[in-house]
Amino acid sequence: MNVTLKVNRNLNLRYFLFCLIFFCLFPICASELSAQQRGGFPQQSSLDTFSFLENRDRFFNMQLEEDTLDASSYMLSQPYLVRRVSDTALHELVHQYDWSRKLKNDYLHLGNVGSASKPLVYQQMDHESFEIGLRQFDIWKYTDKDRRFYLLNKSFTHFGYSQSNQDNQFFDATFARSFIDNFSIAVDYRRMEQVGIYQRQQTDHSNLHLGLKFRSDNEKYQAHLSFLSNGIESEENGGITTDTLFGIADYEQATTIPVVLEDAQTRHQQRSYQLHQSLKLLKIENDSINPSGLLVSNIFTFEDNFYKYGDGILASDSSFYEDLQVNPQGLRLYISEKRISNHVKLGLGKMGFQNTDSKNNFEIGVKYDHHQVQNEVSDTSASYMTLTGDAFLEINPSIQLFTTNRFVIAGDNVGTYRISGDFIFDLKKAGLFKAYLLNQNYQPSLVQRNAPISGVFLWQNDFKNINELTLRGEYGIESINTTVGFGYHFINNYVFINAQLRPEQKTSSISLLQISIEKNFKIGKIHLDNYVVYQNSSSTDLAVPSLFSKHNLYFQGRVFKNAMLLRAGFDARFVDSYRADQYMPLIGQFYRTDSFELDPLLQVDFYLSFKVRKMRAFLKMEHLEDFINTDKDYFVFPYPNYDSSFRFGLSWYLIN
Repeated sequence: MNVTLKVNRNLNLRYFLFCLIFFCLFPICASELSAQQRGGFPQQSSLDTFSFLENRDRFFNMQLEEDTLDASSYMLSQPYLVRRVSDTALHELVHQYDWSRKLKNDYLHLGNVGSASKPLVYQQMDHESFEIGLRQFDIWKYTDKDRRFYLLNKSFTHFGYSQSNQDNQFFDATFARSFIDNFSIAVDYRRMEQVGIYQRQQTDHSNLHLGLKFRSDNEKYQAHLSFLSNGIESEENGGITTDTLFGIADYEQATTIPVVLEDAQTRHQQRSYQLHQSLKLLKIENDSINPSGLLVSNIFTFEDNFYKYGDGILASDSSFYEDLQVNPQGLRLYISEKRISNHVKLGLGKMGFQNTDSKNNFEIGVKYDHHQVQNEVSDTSASYMTLTGDAFLEINPSIQLFTTNRFVIAGDNVGTYRISGDFIFDLKKAGLFKAYLLNQNYQPSLVQRNAPISGVFLWQNDFKNINELTLRGEYGIESINTTVGFGYHFINNYVFINAQLRPEQKTSSISLLQISIEKNFKIGKIHLDNYVVYQNSSSTDLAVPSLFSKHNLYFQGRVFKNAMLLRAGFDARFVDSYRADQYMPLIGQFYRTDSFELDPLLQVDFYLSFKVRKMRAFLKMEHLEDFINTDKDYFVFPYPNYDSSFRFGLSWYLIN
């Protein structure tokens, strides 16, 4: 790939700004500790959905006034875990329109919201026994965890909209309502359209969940019919060809900077239909574990997905693909997948019947999966039977345990498994301890084993299964408003894309250590929230920044005769220098390279967010550092991050 980019940049001003925000303001707020909203496990932890944690306002959540919205929600994948829908909170998610920044740990992307992304802080992913492996847009998609239904007495509607200009817009909406005859409906919709500022980097995504629920009069039978859809479209420009033109006459506008690819585009489409049925067979009384009954459940799922990439003009960008260019007339990847799954479960307890005072629940089941995959080279299929087991145990009011387990017992990939467990120990005044364990064994993805490009396989690999062990723990102490976290990942047979754009399997193990700390301060209505993560990988083939941090300095309080709840302040995030991955859109994979080391990155945003009755709104100025230093930042080489921009957003909650 022929590109010219300057590697070294003067970051003194950025470091100065970082120090000014963090170190100068840190001691100002070093008194009177108060509970703020950061806290809890990363997104993968099952216990993030527990009402047990949602109700612990004294430590992990802000102290909130009484809600006026009488509504709760539950995910269809875990219907026995109910969480409250709040219309009172004014927190950081109001002004964070970018989904890659809504989680505790941020994701990087290709310089435009909606583009290919991956976590900045390493975290394990849930792996199936068979998967395609094109997961670069996972953060922008609805998954099974987004099959959400609502418990409410009135109809509930939510609208959200944000815009930086007429070509960069977000829209999301939720509607839920109960009908007569024990029916209810739930609709969640998101739409994102981001043109970006450089040539050919537009993203256009839409996500939809449509759910219909029926409950019998005696509440022994429940059925959920659910439709989940993702439409992902992304122009691929391959990055800029040079950064030597910035600031030169005739190139002041970002759209005048030349890019590598002229006609490349990715599209992913996923359609999933699911019927989830539960029947209470037997009611059990006077049992020491206090179950409500014996339940049988059946979950039938049908999915119809395809993944496309195409580039029809290769005259100017053929060197970008190197020896992946198997056809001089154009390159394309096309994979379609149809999946049928049938899961039968037997449960003891309140599983499947939404109840906030669950004590102990157990489930055991058998799941059959069949994947039929088509591409331009040859068709393939995979079928397997999985033994499943889940349990939620409340040993006492202070100790809770949740475990979910999967073992493939027949068919393809026999022996693959996933074992995970969450543990919460409430030490009252001494703090809260949470632990998470994951051990999984899974087959490398289809793309890692053979990638079908323009009628040929780029490679055919017979890799061993990957085994990953993850241990994670957090200990929070309310009296000093501090949470300390520890994470350890151990990976055998790790597969990655090397600098030659070929999958490679490590013969040695990889270990990765993570240490995190959250420390929040408050003086009156001035808050300073801090979250810092240190990472150390034993191999350069699994590259992560050694230091990642987020800081939020803000004022929060009621203004205008208490009619408005206002938050105003600065968001900052810092990513240390490291040899980051690059991205190959043809195969949808990030790949290793030692040719470029990213400079430290600091981003500072100013925002105003406020709430008046059922309406929330925000005003935000992003990338204030651009007013001091005009050098370009990168998360992925050679895709510059967004320049400074202004954005506003509105959000309404309506209850009828």
